[in-house]
Amino acid sequence: MRFRVHPAWWPVLALASPVLVPWLAVQTQRFVVGRTRARRVNGERISSAVPLELPVLDDLELTVLVDFEHEAGFAGDAGHPPRVHSPGCCA
Repeated sequence: MRFRVHPAWWPVLALASPVLVPWLAVQTQRFVVGRTRARRVNGERISSAVPLELPVLDDLELTVLVDFEHEAGFAGDAGHPPRVHSPGCCA
């Protein structure tokens, strides 16, 4: 079994506990108050939401933009290898 805190730190934590325990209690209380406030504010925002009156469209035209080129120094999209095209492929 692996310990989350190495046993060598246990004496230090035991000696520091009179300071750490009240500090952790204050941090926990702040978290609980913040979470309660966030739930209240989010509930108020949700209950005050109204449907948007959007106009009905008779026609919608979409244009898909694809960028095959990139600036010098960039190999390609983040997380993807650079695109390699055969000659005459995408001219």
